[in-house]
This record gives sequence, structure tokens and C-alpha cells, in this order.
Amino acid sequence: MVSYELLKQVEGQTDSVQRRGLWILLVYVYLLTLFTFSAPGREGPSSMGSLDGIALIKLALRISAFFVLGIMIARSWHHPRRPDLSWWLLPWGLYVGWSIVSTFWSPLKAVSLGQAFGLMVQMMLAFVFALRCTDMGGASKILYHLSMALLAYNSVALTIFAISPEMSGLTRAIIEGTHWGMYHPTAVGAAASLGIVILIGARLLLGWRWTRAWLAPGLMIHAVLLWLAASRMAIALGAGTVLLFFLLFSRRLLASGVVAAVCISTAGYIAFDPGLELADRAFRSASIYAIRGETEDDLKTFTGRTKLWEMIWDEVKKSPLIGHGYFVSSEHGEIDVWDGPGNKTAHNVLLQVLVSTGAIGAILFLWALIQPLATCGKSLRIDPQIRKLAAFLGPLGIWYFGWGLLCESFMGPVQPESVVFFTLLGMAVGIFSPSRNPIRP
Repeated sequence: MVSYELLKQVEGQTDSVQRRGLWILLVYVYLLTLFTFSAPGREGPSSMGSLDGIALIKLALRISAFFVLGIMIARSWHHPRRPDLSWWLLPWGLYVGWSIVSTFWSPLKAVSLGQAFGLMVQMMLAFVFALRCTDMGGASKILYHLSMALLAYNSVALTIFAISPEMSGLTRAIIEGTHWGMYHPTAVGAAASLGIVILIGARLLLGWRWTRAWLAPGLMIHAVLLWLAASRMAIALGAGTVLLFFLLFSRRLLASGVVAAVCISTAGYIAFDPGLELADRAFRSASIYAIRGETEDDLKTFTGRTKLWEMIWDEVKKSPLIGHGYFVSSEHGEIDVWDGPGNKTAHNVLLQVLVSTGAIGAILFLWALIQPLATCGKSLRIDPQIRKLAAFLGPLGIWYFGWGLLCESFMGPVQPESVVFFTLLGMAVGIFSPSRNPIRP
């Protein structure tokens, strides 16, 4: 009869093999996150001939990721966990396949194929992370490097802004009807908001050593970029999610201290400024910052999104079953709204999926979101040791839900927010899957 110690030793060796090669995945997390900028003034390509130098580098990076991840998947094909993980991620694989098939009827075939290829690479990254990450040690390493990748992304954006604000794109300059700059403020705002949420959530719930070391510098850089990006949704979601973390998971003594400090400060301020003149000035300054020069009608229509959504819905009705091709939002590849005709994204994740891949794609997409939640639910009933990680991922899921209401979110182009989503997806499925420990005493 095999001893318990021997089985534990074999199990540890198996986990070590599963985590081998994790550093390769983390390198691609950094590369895919950092190389999401574009040449100033460049619109999306419509053919291979329209790719500039930066776009070619990004394409080469994703092609190399495709081959490296493909080799890793092929070498793990007979892994005992592979069948279960394949089942949990099956709807994502089907959606990727459907997005590639939709290229055949897309009016912008280069756009559909290129964006579907980016989605496929991220899905492969998630699958290999699910294979390699089986315990909280792996989760700590992944979340640490995700935080560092977001911090590096925002540090580069901040450096470019310091050198040339217009070049950075954070000034929201529009030249000849096109956003001009290397970074889009929305992407920078999302990266900063996510960076703050991950750092504070990991610090409060999981308490890993690296969260203490990087909390102050990370929050400082992310907060500066969040302010410069002036993304109202990113600020609101970041603040709301952090508040949710504090309300649910901070120590009662800390929460009571914060409430007491707020009450004392409020009382002291009223005594110092009974006319609330300073508050009125601050409110006016904050209003000017939040409005960003937009009109009241712009704010009522979510910066013109309601008009866009009406036009997108009209396009959905033209091809309700199969859509117009992945990442294409109209029958002819152009919608004339805002700053002129172009292939506009739907600025809503579900509408984006529906208009581009139709009802078939929407069903696969919703299945792909629900399937991993079933994995988490089963695992939480079996293993109480990983409930903290589930509690950490829950508010992050709420952040993505809110972000997807006014943005294409992780179903848009490869951006930091999409790399984070698919990395977390793979990590969660890998840890919550009942087969994460294939050898048990």
C-alpha cells in the first residue's frame, strides 16, 4: 500500500510540473499589455498593406504568442486536467471559432480576422494559465505580475505625457476627425482603475507581502493617470469597487476608525467654514473637470452613446442571427456618427457581441460567462480554503460588468483590461476546477 507521504510527494511533483513554464505566460502578459499603443492619428487597419511599424510589431508579438502557446497546449494535451479544463472553457473556444468563421461575411475582413486572432491568443493564454495555476501560490504570482504589468503600462504612459502631452493622447485632442495620440484615455483610465482595485483588493483580502511593498507607489501612479485620463466611468467604478472591498472585507476597527475620522473632519470643516464657500468652489471645480467641456445634452445621452446604440440596434436587425462579422458593427463596415463615418464599436459589450456575431455569438458568449461561474460555485462548496480568492474576484466581476455597460470592454481590441480579464479567467478556472489536484491521498 502506498504511503500518504509518498502520495503527497508525487502530488507536489505534479503541481511543480503544472507550474513549469508559468514565467513564459507572464512574459506574454507584460508584452501584450505594454504593446497596446498605436501611432498618433492612426485609425484601425482595413488591410495588411495599411499596417504601420507599430502595428507590425504587435502582429509579430501575437503570432509568436500563438505559436508558443500552441506548443505548450500540444505538450499538455495528455495532461490529466486537460479534459476538465477543456469542458469549462469550451464555450469560449466555440465563440473564438465562430468569430473566425464570421470573417467570411464581414465587409472588413482584415479587421475581423485580425481582431479574432487577438481574441484567440488571449483565449489560449487563459487555457494555459488554467493548466499551470493550481494553488494560491500560483495565484499570488499571477496577481503580482498583473499588477506590475498595469503599473509598467501606466508608468510608460505617464512618462510620455511628461515629455509630450499631445503625443500621449491624454489631452483628448481630435485632429481631422481622429483621436490623436499613442494611448486612448479610456484604455489608460481602465488600466489605472483596475490597477487600484487589484492592489487594494489583494491587500485587504489576501494580504500577500508584495501588496504591502507596492501599494503606495502603485496607488500614486494609478491615481495620477486616472486623473489625467479623466474617464468618469473608470473613476466611478474604481471608487465604487474599492468602497465595496472596504465595506465587506476591512476589519471592523479600521472601518469604524474611517467613519469616525470622516465625521470628525466634517464637523471640524463646518465649524471652520459655516458658509460652505470652500466646498462650493471645490464642487464647481469638480463639475468642470467631470463635464470635460461637454454640453448638457451630451451628458444626458452618455456622450452620444444613446444615438449610437439606436444605430447599432438598427444594424443588429439587418443580420440578427449571424451578425456582420467579428468586430464589425454595420452591414457595410461604417456608421456615420460623432466625428464622421467609420467602424465604430458599440460601446456596450453585449451590443458589440450581438451586432458583430449575431444571436449565435451572443448565446455562446453568455454561455462562456456562465460556465466558469458554475466551476466556482462547485469548488466553493468543496474547498473553503479558496473562498477568499472568490471574494476577491467577485468585486472585480462587478467592475467588468459596470465597465461593459458603456464600453466594449474585454470584447474590444487587445487592451490591458482584456489581458487582465483572460488571465484572471484562466487563473480562476485552474484553481476552482475540481480536478486541480489530480492525485489525492
